[in-house]
Amino acid sequence: MRGDSVVYTLHLLSGKDIDQVYKGPETSFLFRNVQPSCEYRFRVCAGRQYQDSGVTQELWGPYSPSVAFAVQRQEQDPLGATGPAGGEQAVVRGSTMTDEQLTLLLLVGFAVVAILFAVVIQYFVIK
Repeated sequence: MRGDSVVYTLHLLSGKDIDQVYKGPETSFLFRNVQPSCEYRFRVCAGRQYQDSGVTQELWGPYSPSVAFAVQRQEQDPLGATGPAGGEQAVVRGSTMTDEQLTLLLLVGFAVVAILFAVVIQYFVIK
């Protein structure tokens, strides 16, 4: 395991089709030739490359949840200047909560309910 390289695969999800748009060791990828007013969904998977009897093997982990990116056309300003991408930019829409965020939300919710119960019980005990 020590010294094995990590590789990533990036998939573009469109309907029921899955296209691999990148596979390699880089942790970032620039997706080009986007169409305006379109939504793109991506998922990523990390894997480990190792040598077994002189043959390169790959062991892949689970895929990430898919993330949606919407490409919107920028309105031109009064001077007619556009952004560096020809008036198009990608924005993230509808991101999902991670397990850590969900756990924190549940913990805070439980604490608030516990404090409210303590206040109500204290109120009735004092009366």
